[in-house]
Amino acid sequence: MSALTPAMLMMNPKMVVFPPTRPELLRIEYPSDYVQAKLAHLLPLAQAWYQQTEQELYSSGRALNPQEQVIALKLAVQAPEQVRVLVLDEFPLPKQEVLKQAATEFGFGTESELARTIGSVILLKPSASHDPVVLQHELVHISQIERLGRAGFIERYLSELFIVGYARAPLELEAYAKQYLDF
Repeated sequence: MSALTPAMLMMNPKMVVFPPTRPELLRIEYPSDYVQAKLAHLLPLAQAWYQQTEQELYSSGRALNPQEQVIALKLAVQAPEQVRVLVLDEFPLPKQEVLKQAATEFGFGTESELARTIGSVILLKPSASHDPVVLQHELVHISQIERLGRAGFIERYLSELFIVGYARAPLELEAYAKQYLDF
């Protein structure tokens, strides 16, 4: 059976996903030498791409409307006025082959990827552009980025993907848990 993808979870929110076990959480906190080596290689590339891509996309996005800003505040986004939302048919992928390969292995860049957050920019596919659940999910990621810092978020997110995969990553589980909150 293949790994659960972001789209599979978005389309079937009642899918049962077991959270990471205590030993897995410890491996996330204290990655193995193998994972640390992968991170040491990928992190500088990922952080540079992330920052550059956010800067390129930011001015093309729209600001959150007043209702969306209220929701963002309730989801612990500290600066909702700085969030931008951009609807794209295709989401950007890194040009560096090693980074692009890692991204595609985790399910990024597929047609079924409905949304992605890069810094303070939320990318939405046209099919998800009016879905408040998808927007709330991505706003949780904005809150996580603010809480952990961009570099800390990227490192933590990659660690979680390497160790437990997308569907069981604690940052994703937090976003899925909060995407249906009724405000």
